[in-house]
Amino acid sequence: MVRILLVVYSFVFMIPVSAQVSSDVHTHRGNQSFEKGDFDDASYHYLKTLEDKSDDFRAQYNLGNTLYKKNQYSDAISTYQKALKNAKTKEQKTATLYNLGNAYFKNKQQKEAVDSYKQALKLDPNNQTILKNLQIALQKKDSKQQQQEQNQQQSQQQQQNNEQNKGEKENPMDMYAPENDKLKKEQQEGQQQEENSNKEEPNQPKELEKELLRYIEERERHTAKRALGKQGYAQPQSNRKDW
Repeated sequence: MVRILLVVYSFVFMIPVSAQVSSDVHTHRGNQSFEKGDFDDASYHYLKTLEDKSDDFRAQYNLGNTLYKKNQYSDAISTYQKALKNAKTKEQKTATLYNLGNAYFKNKQQKEAVDSYKQALKLDPNNQTILKNLQIALQKKDSKQQQQEQNQQQSQQQQQNNEQNKGEKENPMDMYAPENDKLKKEQQEGQQQEENSNKEEPNQPKELEKELLRYIEERERHTAKRALGKQGYAQPQSNRKDW
């Protein structure tokens, strides 16, 4: 398995111990802490230097190396970018671009890593370490791009399958066909007739009951007439007395 050579140039741009300026003293102490592996203390001194000299390349560059060692790659990237703006020599620019490429690679930003390595290689075309890292970053970039394309294709296929399944579940009679209006109308009319029939049914027993009552009354009247016909019609009695 090929592994990228993430060697950070951390030994450059040291300053004399005899410096009298406080910012230089902090930078020197930061370098000492860095060599001991005390990256928190190194960061503290580099930041103290930058409080007095915000454009100090040495402090910015070495602070970027410290953040890289602490696996704080995003912060290291922004710090290297500041250092690159203040780099003056070819050596400073090459070292910063190389370490910037390493930080991008560690931060899974292969495209940016490739760009940084290419810029560093232009300044130092014979640097085999930069060339090796560039090749590995290109392979990683292509692999990532292929994976993204594959994921996109799978996502599109899944979306198409979902739309197809959705279409199959829908009732085709509810879609597009003009004759559906006629069919729906017939269905609605049939349903309405059935509802009207259901509403009329409860009234049938009452009508039948009325009809039976009329028939019974008619029979009773007929029977009564027959009885009266034999006896004669009776005159109503008056309740009035004759005085």
